[in-house]
Amino acid sequence: MPSPRRIQTNEATVVTALVFLFAPMVLTWPTMASGLSFTDALFETISAVTTTGLSVTASVADKPAIFLFSRAWMQWVGGLGIVILFVATMIRPGLAAKRIGDLEDYEEDLVGSTRAHARRVIIVYSILTGFGIIVLGLLGAGWFDSLIYSLSAVST
Repeated sequence: MPSPRRIQTNEATVVTALVFLFAPMVLTWPTMASGLSFTDALFETISAVTTTGLSVTASVADKPAIFLFSRAWMQWVGGLGIVILFVATMIRPGLAAKRIGDLEDYEEDLVGSTRAHARRVIIVYSILTGFGIIVLGLLGAGWFDSLIYSLSAVST
């Protein structure tokens, strides 16, 4: 079996663009379950995935908890995707990237470098989110509110 070829930068860019286009389309249907029209649900999901934070609902507080969680989760994942995309485009394989990441098992190809940096971003992202949940929860916000606030805050 032939070894897989390396992914090219233009291919990765197209895949990323398609994910940012199609993810909101797929996530629109569950969002509609909270009573929003297709157009409003699509706007909500695009806003969440791109982490703009805009909303077409008059009051988000009266929405069901599942709507609030899914919206915050989409923001968190969208923000994570944007950060990883930034890291992937800004850090190229080479000596400078090796020094920035200080990776002992550094691979010289773009995919390996991106994977290593993406892992670090996910770890930092998760630690910040967990820290926010704990601090807000201990300061008196409800645990569910702490989760929603932390997911939304870290995404931006």
